Amino acid sequence: ADARARAAVDESGLLPLAAAVSDRERGDMEEVEDLQSLRTLQQNLEQQIQGNPQFFDQTAMDLTTPLQRMSAECRNSPLRREDLVLKDMIGEHVGGVFSKLQKDSGNEVLMVDNYKRDSDEFARQIQRLSERLGAEPMVPDRANLEAKRVKLALDLLKVHQDHERVALSENTVPELLQRHRRSYEKQHAQQHQMLKGFGQQHEEKAKQCRQLMLQQQLFHQRRAAALERDRQLDVESEAASRRELNANIEEVRRLLSRSLGLMESIAESRAGAQAKHLEAQSLKNLMDEAQAQHR
Repeated sequence: ADARARAAVDESGLLPLAAAVSDRERGDMEEVEDLQSLRTLQQNLEQQIQGNPQFFDQTAMDLTTPLQRMSAECRNSPLRREDLVLKDMIGEHVGGVFSKLQKDSGNEVLMVDNYKRDSDEFARQIQRLSERLGAEPMVPDRANLEAKRVKLALDLLKVHQDHERVALSENTVPELLQRHRRSYEKQHAQQHQMLKGFGQQHEEKAKQCRQLMLQQQLFHQRRAAALERDRQLDVESEAASRRELNANIEEVRRLLSRSLGLMESIAESRAGAQAKHLEAQSLKNLMDEAQAQHR
């Protein structure tokens, strides 16, 4: 991998481009605070246990313990894809099962299951009416009270009959649970395979990231070394140019000093020549005047 990365950098001379990541992949790999699906399932289960004490026994709250443990174990930056997969599985194999049980007319009494509460309430109302009717022979509105007691007795009878019908009818819950369990195991295997593939893709991308980092480090080292060599050459070139410039300045200074001397010599010679020319001209004029007098 190191050799391939080094070759890739040496051939291109540039940093390699990162592989494109789709919006879906970016969303799948996005980290979330916790698995919302597990937390929602736990809250719903606690509400069901508290709302249906006749259906759930005293140890029902123990059902939430594994969910609490799973939520605690998955707080280490879970990925959004994991939460979505769990949400779909819970919706189909937990919420779906409860929904089917609730819609089943034979199990509705057991699921909503306010049988004991309703039967106790009907019995108490019947008892109060009977005590009121039996307290004295003449009771105002006896006919309406007796009719109400009869209706309550029929309602109580219906509650017992419904409960008896459900108790004596064939229990379809085990078969329903077995069917959903087989469906869950099949889907779980598929999801496991899918998540395994997702994990392999993630590992491959992590491997590509490591290779990219290595390539970047190699490129940085190579480029830094080249820049350092160029810098040293520039420093040496600057020093050589400074030496040549200093030599030229000295030569110019020497030539300038020599030129000034020559200029002074030229000025002195010109002044001497002019003085001698003037002296000769003056002497000639004197001679010309003297000869003119003797004539």
